[in-house]
Amino acid sequence: MQIRWFSALLSAVCLSSSVVMTVASPAKADPGVIAFDDNAITFRHGIAADGNSHVRLYPDGRVEFKSHFHDSGSADYWYSITWAVRASDGTVFTLHHRAKIIGHVFGGGQADRNSDFDQTITNPAVAQHWAALTRASTARIATHAATTLSGYVDDVKEAVDDVKDAVQTAQGVYDTVTTVIALF
Repeated sequence: MQIRWFSALLSAVCLSSSVVMTVASPAKADPGVIAFDDNAITFRHGIAADGNSHVRLYPDGRVEFKSHFHDSGSADYWYSITWAVRASDGTVFTLHHRAKIIGHVFGGGQADRNSDFDQTITNPAVAQHWAALTRASTARIATHAATTLSGYVDDVKEAVDDVKDAVQTAQGVYDTVTTVIALF
């Protein structure tokens, strides 16, 4: 009975939160890899989920995209994460992932309330723009979470808008954005 009441409440009220931040150019300790990390993604407005995300670019065109999110609350959450990485020649590479994490009430008390994403691709455009990436690169990350699919759909629209904003920000800071390449 209590679970049905809580479920009805969450259906009526969508909890939603977004986090957007710019990550400075990474330290060039290893010229064979460009790494961007956000080790502490947390949400506001009652969202009981947190996580981290990592992007690695390599001169041969390999791209590693990893994220981990954990639901520490009772509700399920839809989440999305978007990275926009800008090279000095105006090329912007985008990476996007979305998934659902299960809470302990609606997930039937399941032990694993984590969502892990770990993919590697090879894209020749990364190798082609490697010199521009090593000269100067910055990244912007946007993460969104919501308790309902409708709230999540709104957040996905926000994520797409965040990529557009990142491109426009890059245009304002740098001379121009010449190309946008979706990697994930």
